[in-house]
Amino acid sequence: MTRHQEERKQAFAASLTNLLRKEAIEKITVDQICEEANVHRSTFYRYFTDKYDLLEYVFKNIFVAQVDRSNVVESIIRHIASEKKIFRNVFNNNNKADYYLFGTILRIFSSQIYDAVMAGHLHEIPWIEIMVKNSKYPKIATDMIAGGFLTVLIEWISTNYEMDEEELARFVLHIEESLKDKKININD
Repeated sequence: MTRHQEERKQAFAASLTNLLRKEAIEKITVDQICEEANVHRSTFYRYFTDKYDLLEYVFKNIFVAQVDRSNVVESIIRHIASEKKIFRNVFNNNNKADYYLFGTILRIFSSQIYDAVMAGHLHEIPWIEIMVKNSKYPKIATDMIAGGFLTVLIEWISTNYEMDEEELARFVLHIEESLKDKKININD
């Protein structure tokens, strides 16, 4: 991809990000994105199939690029807290797009967690590292962890961030402490 093509994609991404600060993803049209980017609609379709394809690009190439790989959980929480309107406008609407968005972002989070574990960057979250590294199916383990984490984040967003970001990060980082000294028997 040429530099010019990448700049066009970045312009569309910036346009969508700006629009998401004002309204829900369902209400945003491709025409609005193109108008905001000052680019013709036909150009949009050279790069993206629809606004959800662009949204996936935004998450993969902009938000993920800002994640601190040595501090994944806190970094994601901080980023969501700093862009509350965007995340609320992506996740706080109950419609068919939510399932697609959940799946897309789940794959991104799962990949980030898996890569961080394999690179040895999750020592501060031993329960995740142990679960993934000791699993016969590490990819499935990371999907499960990412799914739980994403569900908690969506709930946090939908409750208007009632818990502060530090408290949420502590909860995720130290969830295993709630299980310590507990004898859990699933056969009861």
